Amino acid sequence: MTSIDFAPASGYSRNMIQAVPGYAYVFEIVEGTTLHYGALRMTHVGRDYLIFDWSFQTDVGNPELQIRAGQSVALSTGTTVSGSK
Repeated sequence: MTSIDFAPASGYSRNMIQAVPGYAYVFEIVEGTTLHYGALRMTHVGRDYLIFDWSFQTDVGNPELQIRAGQSVALSTGTTVSGSK
């Protein structure tokens, strides 16, 4: 799996991308004059769903991304999503 701990300073695009399992994507969030960064790491991609891990920049000006930014997430049930491998 791809791991991204820091958001790059440049290289962002408005072009569409294809979600690929095992790949991670960093994105820029513009809020007025403030920039924040986040990342999604695809774990499963289906025709009608995405499952991903995420991280987010918690401090303005700090490019370090924190997994889930301290937020809680759904717990694993141990079941397999239909159609996933």
